[in-house]
Amino acid sequence: MNEQKQSLEALQDIKRMMERSSKFISLSGWSGISAGVCALIGAWLASKELSLWYIYSSGYDSYRSLLTKLILIGVGTFAGAFLSALLFTALRSKKPKCRFGAALLQGSYGICLFL
Repeated sequence: MNEQKQSLEALQDIKRMMERSSKFISLSGWSGISAGVCALIGAWLASKELSLWYIYSSGYDSYRSLLTKLILIGVGTFAGAFLSALLFTALRSKKPKCRFGAALLQGSYGICLFL
């Protein structure tokens, strides 16, 4: 009887762990939507810069300026997408009363910032 009770408790522990981990295997849908919006905004800004550069380009200094602007747009796009994903993951982790760090560890970012 004791052995059967231990087996039942072990199965219940496994079930609880599976339920907790499956809640944060991926980021929320809002994280994906916000990342897509950030990407669209970044692409729009980059296309505007490229079209202005094409019209008004004047040599190597112009190219360096364009490259700097495009890198800044890329960094800003990544930062916006990353921060919005963190925000929506944090909001999602509050619903089932799970720690934010655990949500990030089990999410697709694979990092733990706020344990």
